[in-house]
Amino acid sequence: MKLTTFVLTAAALGALASQAAGAKPAKPAPGAKAPAFTVTAGDITDRRRNDNFFNRLEIVLKLDGEGLDDVKGARALIRKAADDTGRSLIGDERKPVEFERSMGQGAPTLRLELKNPARRATVLKEVSGQVELFVPARDPNATARMDGFLARVDKPLASPPLKSAKVDVTLVSRKTYDDEKKKDEERRKKESEGSGVAGQMAEAFAGLFSGMMGDIGEHDVLLRVSDPDKKVFSVEVLDGAGKPIDGRGSMKVGGFWILNFPEKLPDEASLRVYLLTSKAVVTLPFALKDVVLP
Repeated sequence: MKLTTFVLTAAALGALASQAAGAKPAKPAPGAKAPAFTVTAGDITDRRRNDNFFNRLEIVLKLDGEGLDDVKGARALIRKAADDTGRSLIGDERKPVEFERSMGQGAPTLRLELKNPARRATVLKEVSGQVELFVPARDPNATARMDGFLARVDKPLASPPLKSAKVDVTLVSRKTYDDEKKKDEERRKKESEGSGVAGQMAEAFAGLFSGMMGDIGEHDVLLRVSDPDKKVFSVEVLDGAGKPIDGRGSMKVGGFWILNFPEKLPDEASLRVYLLTSKAVVTLPFALKDVVLP
Protein backbone atom coordinates (compact mmCIF):
# COMPACT_ATOMS: atom_id res chain seq x y z
CA MET A 1 0.00 0.00 0.00
CA LYS A 2 1.32 3.38 -0.95
CA LEU A 3 0.48 6.34 1.26
CA THR A 4 1.43 9.93 0.62
CA THR A 5 0.42 12.74 2.95
CA PHE A 6 1.24 16.39 2.34
CA VAL A 7 0.41 19.50 4.34
CA LEU A 8 0.79 22.97 2.83
CA THR A 9 0.59 25.80 5.36
CA ALA A 10 -1.09 29.10 4.70
CA ALA A 11 2.29 30.85 4.80
CA ALA A 12 3.62 28.55 2.09
CA LEU A 13 0.68 29.32 -0.14
CA GLY A 14 1.82 32.89 -0.60
CA ALA A 15 0.67 34.13 -3.95
CA LEU A 16 -0.36 30.66 -5.05
CA ALA A 17 -3.83 30.94 -3.54
CA SER A 18 -5.99 33.85 -4.56
CA GLN A 19 -7.77 35.86 -1.94
CA ALA A 20 -11.45 35.15 -1.54
CA ALA A 21 -13.68 37.07 -3.90
CA GLY A 22 -14.73 40.43 -2.52
CA ALA A 23 -17.53 39.79 -0.06
CA LYS A 24 -20.86 41.46 -0.63
CA PRO A 25 -22.82 40.40 2.44
CA ALA A 26 -26.54 40.64 2.82
CA LYS A 27 -27.89 44.06 3.71
CA PRO A 28 -27.59 44.61 7.44
CA ALA A 29 -30.52 45.19 9.74
CA PRO A 30 -31.37 48.85 10.34
CA GLY A 31 -28.70 50.38 12.54
CA ALA A 32 -26.35 47.41 12.20
CA LYS A 33 -22.84 47.96 10.91
CA ALA A 34 -22.03 46.01 7.75
CA PRO A 35 -19.42 43.34 8.51
CA ALA A 36 -16.08 43.32 6.71
CA PHE A 37 -15.22 39.62 6.79
CA THR A 38 -12.87 37.88 4.37
CA VAL A 39 -12.27 34.23 3.52
CA THR A 40 -8.81 32.90 2.62
CA ALA A 41 -7.13 29.51 2.33
CA GLY A 42 -5.43 28.03 5.37
CA ASP A 43 -3.69 24.66 5.60
CA ILE A 44 -4.12 22.18 2.76
CA THR A 45 -3.78 18.46 3.45
CA ASP A 46 -3.60 16.07 0.50
CA ARG A 47 -3.83 12.36 1.29
CA ARG A 48 -3.54 10.20 -1.81
CA ARG A 49 -3.92 6.48 -1.17
CA ASN A 50 -4.67 3.57 -3.43
CA ASP A 51 -6.75 1.61 -0.91
CA ASN A 52 -9.63 4.12 -0.71
CA PHE A 53 -9.31 4.49 3.07
CA PHE A 54 -9.19 8.02 4.50
CA ASN A 55 -8.12 9.38 1.13
CA ARG A 56 -9.26 12.95 0.79
CA LEU A 57 -8.22 16.52 0.16
CA GLU A 58 -8.81 18.88 3.07
CA ILE A 59 -8.72 22.67 2.86
CA VAL A 60 -9.03 24.88 5.93
CA LEU A 61 -10.78 28.19 5.35
CA LYS A 62 -9.65 31.12 7.46
CA LEU A 63 -12.08 33.86 8.45
CA ASP A 64 -10.78 37.32 9.23
CA GLY A 65 -12.28 40.70 9.96
CA GLU A 66 -13.84 42.79 12.69
CA GLY A 67 -16.80 41.41 14.57
CA LEU A 68 -15.90 37.71 14.46
CA ASP A 69 -16.69 37.46 18.18
CA ASP A 70 -20.35 37.94 17.23
CA VAL A 71 -20.28 34.93 14.91
CA LYS A 72 -22.06 32.01 16.57
CA GLY A 73 -21.74 29.55 13.68
CA ALA A 74 -20.50 29.10 10.14
CA ARG A 75 -20.63 26.66 7.27
CA ALA A 76 -19.03 26.38 3.84
CA LEU A 77 -21.03 25.40 0.77
CA ILE A 78 -18.96 24.23 -2.20
CA ARG A 79 -20.26 24.98 -5.69
CA LYS A 80 -17.28 23.91 -7.77
CA ALA A 81 -14.01 22.06 -7.13
CA ALA A 82 -11.74 20.73 -9.86
CA ASP A 83 -8.06 19.99 -10.47
CA ASP A 84 -6.04 20.83 -13.57
CA THR A 85 -7.00 17.54 -15.25
CA GLY A 86 -10.65 18.58 -15.15
CA ARG A 87 -11.55 16.04 -12.48
CA SER A 88 -14.36 17.15 -10.19
CA LEU A 89 -13.39 16.87 -6.53
CA ILE A 90 -16.93 17.09 -5.18
CA GLY A 91 -18.14 13.80 -3.71
CA ASP A 92 -21.00 11.90 -5.29
CA GLU A 93 -22.99 11.79 -2.06
CA ARG A 94 -23.87 15.32 -0.99
CA LYS A 95 -25.06 15.53 2.60
CA PRO A 96 -26.67 18.65 4.04
CA VAL A 97 -23.96 20.87 5.49
CA GLU A 98 -24.59 21.73 9.12
CA PHE A 99 -23.37 24.90 10.79
CA GLU A 100 -20.20 24.53 12.83
CA ARG A 101 -20.66 26.17 16.22
CA SER A 102 -18.24 28.59 17.81
CA MET A 103 -16.38 27.35 20.87
CA GLY A 104 -15.55 30.42 22.89
CA GLN A 105 -14.38 33.57 21.14
CA GLY A 106 -14.21 33.90 17.37
CA ALA A 107 -15.69 32.03 14.44
CA PRO A 108 -15.37 28.25 14.14
CA THR A 109 -12.77 26.58 11.94
CA LEU A 110 -14.14 25.49 8.58
CA ARG A 111 -12.74 22.49 6.72
CA LEU A 112 -13.61 21.53 3.17
CA GLU A 113 -13.37 17.79 2.55
CA LEU A 114 -12.99 16.93 -1.13
CA LYS A 115 -12.14 13.94 -3.24
CA ASN A 116 -8.48 13.41 -4.03
CA PRO A 117 -7.04 15.05 -7.14
CA ALA A 118 -5.91 12.81 -9.99
CA ARG A 119 -2.43 11.30 -9.56
CA ARG A 120 -0.99 13.52 -12.25
CA ALA A 121 -2.71 16.67 -11.01
CA THR A 122 -0.44 19.44 -9.75
CA VAL A 123 -2.86 22.34 -9.34
CA LEU A 124 -6.30 22.99 -7.91
CA LYS A 125 -7.81 24.82 -10.85
CA GLU A 126 -10.72 26.15 -8.83
CA VAL A 127 -12.45 25.66 -5.50
CA SER A 128 -15.35 28.06 -5.08
CA GLY A 129 -18.58 28.50 -3.22
CA GLN A 130 -19.79 30.52 -0.29
CA VAL A 131 -19.38 30.75 3.46
CA GLU A 132 -22.44 31.48 5.58
CA LEU A 133 -21.94 33.13 8.96
CA PHE A 134 -24.62 33.19 11.64
CA VAL A 135 -24.46 36.58 13.37
CA PRO A 136 -27.56 36.91 15.59
CA ALA A 137 -26.54 40.41 16.70
CA ARG A 138 -27.59 41.65 13.24
CA ASP A 139 -31.27 40.82 13.77
CA PRO A 140 -33.35 41.20 16.96
CA ASN A 141 -35.61 38.38 15.74
CA ALA A 142 -32.66 35.96 15.72
CA THR A 143 -32.70 35.74 19.52
CA ALA A 144 -35.63 34.70 21.69
CA ARG A 145 -35.26 35.03 25.44
CA MET A 146 -37.79 33.76 27.97
CA ASP A 147 -37.19 34.92 31.56
CA GLY A 148 -38.42 32.77 34.42
CA PHE A 149 -39.15 29.92 32.03
CA LEU A 150 -38.85 27.25 34.74
CA ALA A 151 -42.23 28.31 36.14
CA ARG A 152 -43.97 27.88 32.77
CA VAL A 153 -44.12 24.13 32.28
CA ASP A 154 -46.13 22.09 29.77
CA LYS A 155 -47.26 25.19 27.87
CA PRO A 156 -45.63 26.78 24.80
CA LEU A 157 -43.23 29.55 25.78
CA ALA A 158 -44.36 32.88 24.35
CA SER A 159 -41.91 35.04 22.41
CA PRO A 160 -42.34 37.26 19.32
CA PRO A 161 -39.16 35.90 17.63
CA LEU A 162 -40.39 32.32 18.12
CA LYS A 163 -43.77 33.21 16.68
CA SER A 164 -42.16 34.95 13.70
CA ALA A 165 -40.02 31.85 13.01
CA LYS A 166 -43.04 29.53 13.44
CA VAL A 167 -41.26 27.72 16.26
CA ASP A 168 -42.99 26.31 19.35
CA VAL A 169 -40.89 25.54 22.44
CA THR A 170 -42.41 23.85 25.49
CA LEU A 171 -40.68 23.06 28.78
CA VAL A 172 -41.76 19.51 29.61
CA SER A 173 -42.33 18.82 33.28
CA ARG A 174 -40.90 15.79 35.01
CA LYS A 175 -44.42 14.45 35.60
CA THR A 176 -45.34 14.71 31.93
CA TYR A 177 -42.08 13.01 30.94
CA ASP A 178 -42.65 10.13 33.39
CA ASP A 179 -46.28 9.73 32.30
CA GLU A 180 -45.40 9.67 28.60
CA LYS A 181 -42.54 7.24 29.21
CA LYS A 182 -44.87 4.87 31.06
CA LYS A 183 -47.44 5.05 28.25
CA ASP A 184 -44.74 4.29 25.70
CA GLU A 185 -43.51 1.27 27.67
CA GLU A 186 -47.07 -0.10 27.94
CA ARG A 187 -47.67 0.45 24.23
CA ARG A 188 -44.48 -1.35 23.24
CA LYS A 189 -45.28 -4.20 25.61
CA LYS A 190 -48.71 -4.74 24.03
CA GLU A 191 -47.20 -4.65 20.56
CA SER A 192 -44.59 -7.27 21.46
CA GLU A 193 -47.05 -9.64 23.19
CA GLY A 194 -48.79 -10.44 19.92
CA SER A 195 -45.67 -10.69 17.80
CA GLY A 196 -43.93 -13.79 19.15
CA VAL A 197 -40.16 -14.03 18.91
CA ALA A 198 -39.96 -11.18 16.40
CA GLY A 199 -41.85 -8.92 18.77
CA GLN A 200 -39.57 -9.84 21.66
CA MET A 201 -36.55 -8.95 19.54
CA ALA A 202 -38.08 -5.61 18.61
CA GLU A 203 -38.82 -4.95 22.27
CA ALA A 204 -35.21 -5.71 23.21
CA PHE A 205 -33.86 -3.30 20.62
CA ALA A 206 -36.36 -0.62 21.63
CA GLY A 207 -35.07 -0.92 25.18
CA LEU A 208 -31.49 -0.67 23.96
CA PHE A 209 -32.16 2.48 21.97
CA SER A 210 -34.02 4.14 24.80
CA GLY A 211 -31.09 3.26 27.05
CA MET A 212 -28.73 5.09 24.70
CA MET A 213 -30.80 8.21 25.23
CA GLY A 214 -30.66 7.73 28.98
CA ASP A 215 -33.04 8.97 31.64
CA ILE A 216 -33.66 12.64 32.12
CA GLY A 217 -31.64 13.75 35.12
CA GLU A 218 -33.11 15.51 38.12
CA HIS A 219 -31.75 18.89 37.05
CA ASP A 220 -31.93 18.43 33.27
CA VAL A 221 -34.12 20.56 31.02
CA LEU A 222 -36.36 18.78 28.51
CA LEU A 223 -37.80 20.90 25.72
CA ARG A 224 -40.34 19.84 23.12
CA VAL A 225 -39.50 21.80 19.98
CA SER A 226 -41.69 22.16 16.90
CA ASP A 227 -39.45 23.62 14.20
CA PRO A 228 -40.83 22.80 10.73
CA ASP A 229 -38.52 25.23 8.89
CA LYS A 230 -35.33 24.21 10.79
CA LYS A 231 -34.80 27.66 12.25
CA VAL A 232 -33.50 26.72 15.70
CA PHE A 233 -29.71 27.06 15.80
CA SER A 234 -29.04 26.48 19.50
CA VAL A 235 -30.60 26.63 22.95
CA GLU A 236 -29.00 27.68 26.22
CA VAL A 237 -29.90 28.59 29.78
CA LEU A 238 -28.82 31.88 31.38
CA ASP A 239 -28.42 32.81 35.03
CA GLY A 240 -29.97 35.90 36.65
CA ALA A 241 -27.17 38.08 35.28
CA GLY A 242 -27.70 36.86 31.72
CA LYS A 243 -24.57 34.69 31.65
CA PRO A 244 -24.80 31.21 30.06
CA ILE A 245 -24.83 28.43 32.65
CA ASP A 246 -22.28 25.72 31.94
CA GLY A 247 -23.82 22.29 31.79
CA ARG A 248 -22.82 18.81 30.72
CA GLY A 249 -23.80 19.21 27.12
CA SER A 250 -27.03 18.80 25.20
CA MET A 251 -28.56 16.50 22.60
CA LYS A 252 -31.40 16.44 20.15
CA VAL A 253 -33.66 13.39 20.09
CA GLY A 254 -36.46 13.62 17.57
CA GLY A 255 -38.49 16.70 18.41
CA PHE A 256 -36.82 17.17 21.80
CA TRP A 257 -33.81 19.05 23.13
CA ILE A 258 -32.23 17.71 26.31
CA LEU A 259 -29.97 20.11 28.26
CA ASN A 260 -27.93 18.38 30.97
CA PHE A 261 -27.07 20.16 34.22
CA PRO A 262 -25.32 18.75 37.31
CA GLU A 263 -27.01 21.17 39.73
CA LYS A 264 -30.40 22.74 40.27
CA LEU A 265 -30.96 25.77 38.09
CA PRO A 266 -31.79 29.10 39.77
CA ASP A 267 -35.46 30.05 39.79
CA GLU A 268 -34.67 33.23 37.86
CA ALA A 269 -32.96 31.35 35.02
CA SER A 270 -33.78 32.37 31.46
CA LEU A 271 -33.96 30.34 28.26
CA ARG A 272 -32.29 31.73 25.14
CA VAL A 273 -33.00 30.33 21.69
CA TYR A 274 -30.95 31.39 18.67
CA LEU A 275 -32.87 31.40 15.38
CA LEU A 276 -31.52 31.32 11.84
CA THR A 277 -33.10 34.33 10.16
CA SER A 278 -32.21 35.75 6.76
CA LYS A 279 -30.91 39.02 8.26
CA ALA A 280 -28.68 37.16 10.72
CA VAL A 281 -26.93 35.05 8.05
CA VAL A 282 -24.07 36.77 6.22
CA THR A 283 -22.98 35.22 2.92
CA LEU A 284 -19.37 35.50 1.73
CA PRO A 285 -18.42 34.21 -1.72
CA PHE A 286 -14.97 32.66 -2.01
CA ALA A 287 -12.91 31.50 -4.97
CA LEU A 288 -9.51 29.82 -4.73
CA LYS A 289 -7.89 29.44 -8.14
CA ASP A 290 -4.67 27.90 -9.48
CA VAL A 291 -3.53 26.67 -6.07
CA VAL A 292 -0.41 24.51 -6.41
CA LEU A 293 -0.85 21.14 -4.73
CA PRO A 294 1.84 20.01 -2.29
